[in-house]
Amino acid sequence: MPCNFRLFHYNVHSAVLLRICTALEEMILNGVPMCVPLASDLPPTIEHLAFGEYRGSLQLVIEAVLDVLPRIIVLTCGSYQRSMMN
Repeated sequence: MPCNFRLFHYNVHSAVLLRICTALEEMILNGVPMCVPLASDLPPTIEHLAFGEYRGSLQLVIEAVLDVLPRIIVLTCGSYQRSMMN
């Protein structure tokens, strides 16, 4: 059954949990993690990835997730949303 996952803080413990989520379609994080790499732990089933406010380059986030999320459709960052479908 498809599911979603919401995290306030992303850390090594939540990374372990993410690795066992085999049907995750939506993931929502309070912010972009700076200390723990996120992309390598994301399940390839994610279609919507959302972050809270982020003041860095959204292009870097887009490039990082496009390589590991073949099913991504929407990337949301704060109030900004970008469709990955052309």
